[in-house]
Amino acid sequence: MEAQLYSNNFADPLKVLRDCHQRIMKFLAVLIRISRDYRGGSFGKLDRADMEASLRYFHSAIALHSADEEVSIFSRLLMDAADPASNVHAEVRTLEGEHRTLSKAHDEIERFGRIWLDTGSLPPADWNALNKLLDAVNTTYWRHIATEETVIYPLAAKLMTPEDMVTAGREMAHRRGIDLNAFDGLPRTSQRKIHGALLLAKRSPDAGKKPGETA
Repeated sequence: MEAQLYSNNFADPLKVLRDCHQRIMKFLAVLIRISRDYRGGSFGKLDRADMEASLRYFHSAIALHSADEEVSIFSRLLMDAADPASNVHAEVRTLEGEHRTLSKAHDEIERFGRIWLDTGSLPPADWNALNKLLDAVNTTYWRHIATEETVIYPLAAKLMTPEDMVTAGREMAHRRGIDLNAFDGLPRTSQRKIHGALLLAKRSPDAGKKPGETA
């Protein structure tokens, strides 16, 4: 089966999205911990590296994740959902609006984080603003991810055809500069090595990520 060929699971796009949710919450928890522990003050090398890795992850991953959902999953789901006035359409529009809100919040979080990293401290007013942003983003993500994983993804799994899923997975791989056609016919061990090398070549190393781990 085609799904068995890809060690990165792009043939199972909903799993890719769920895995991304786990990484989002992991890196967000790192930022929240550092902000609360140091309150804008100086931090050590390990926490500095963790903050840099978290900011770097969100800088690239959020846009990819939103596109994966909106273009590759939501658009197909809306075409398959019979009634445009149904709750599904309303839920999707709400989620898309939250993507815009979260993207803007992440831009501000990165701005404060870069000031902190560059200067070694953060003024009290900026630290308070950062803390409020992190709390708001955390609250939004818990609700947002719960809706996607308990309502939207199960419905997508039900309504989207196997061909839709394969196409969605290939679109998601393409956004990351990976041509899945190059994997066809290769042994699975070779696929793992090539896929990991491609991903590592396309980004600087992130602390907390394993080789071959996608956004």
